[in-house]
Amino acid sequence: MRSLPLLLLLTLGVPLLPACGADDEPPPETEADAGDGKIRPAANGVHTSEAAACDALLQGYEARRSALGCAVGTTRTCPGLVRSQVGGTACLEYDQGSVAGCLDHYAEQATCDALGTAIDLCVVTAYPETEGSGCP
Repeated sequence: MRSLPLLLLLTLGVPLLPACGADDEPPPETEADAGDGKIRPAANGVHTSEAAACDALLQGYEARRSALGCAVGTTRTCPGLVRSQVGGTACLEYDQGSVAGCLDHYAEQATCDALGTAIDLCVVTAYPETEGSGCP
């Protein structure tokens, strides 16, 4: 009879052990603005210029659009594609890992409509206060 409380404690307490310390780490960047419906791929800390980030995103989008056989359409052009994600701030540096994550997201889309939505939903990480270093 005395072993029943011990058994309950062990049964209930063991699943809680892996959660210990979980609050010690900051949430991943992909969850920073959870709830707005945007996709934010994880950053890898490698900076890339506005031009390189934007060109890569636009080329990836166009390649997937072509692969899906989508009708010719319009989308934002560079540098407006990335600037629209940061409130119009010009010449910031962007995270290479988040750019790659958006490219992966574009490649996963199975329809033209989904791809059209994907380019608006996937947001690359910008590095604040890097203006000027990414522009001629």
